[in-house]
Amino acid sequence: LRTRRIQAVHQNESLVHRWFKRVSLNVDLAGDSGVGEGNGDNSRNKTRWLAPVCPATAAPELIAAALPMLDLSAEPDWQPLAPGARGRIFRKSLLWSVLIVTAPALWYLHAGAIVMVLGCIPLAWMHAHLYVKNTRWALARDAVLFRCGWLNRRLSIVPRNRVQTLSIEATPFDRRSRMACIYVDTAGAGAMTGGFRIRYLGADVAERLAAALYRTAGVTT
Repeated sequence: LRTRRIQAVHQNESLVHRWFKRVSLNVDLAGDSGVGEGNGDNSRNKTRWLAPVCPATAAPELIAAALPMLDLSAEPDWQPLAPGARGRIFRKSLLWSVLIVTAPALWYLHAGAIVMVLGCIPLAWMHAHLYVKNTRWALARDAVLFRCGWLNRRLSIVPRNRVQTLSIEATPFDRRSRMACIYVDTAGAGAMTGGFRIRYLGADVAERLAAALYRTAGVTT
């Protein structure tokens, strides 16, 4: 991989990875977006591995080699999601749990369906709590970082001068909660791994983050 083509690095860590103290690293490469290319080119769907499996202790060194323009020695100033994010995720998770898991049981069971509905409540709350606890974003001097998930964890690192597109999205539920989602895109963003979305940000926080990234997007160092 030519380091000058690397647009972002993504670190993935599943539950099995953590059991064996391993992670997977892949990158976005400039020119992999597939825009304007023929239908026979499947570059958008390729995973560009930096390391399919590697020790977790070796990941920082590999990331530093892939993004030599960044100073990753200092701990990022991780910022949380909006205060109301936990409640929104809980309600959404509970709704989907009831629809997917318990709705079919209503046709056959009555008391059992009620027990299943009640059982979904602590599971939905656990998911919401752990997701918010483990989801953070940080804006460093030369990069934007985003980590999310608790069962399957993902860390994305994008140099600020590699950012190509920024968009702020807000659903009716976001607007009612005064929240927004920001999407960060790179030149190498593909269908599978490119870019990332930071959901459940305060609307004012999303505006400030987008403005800060816009000022440095595309600026070479």
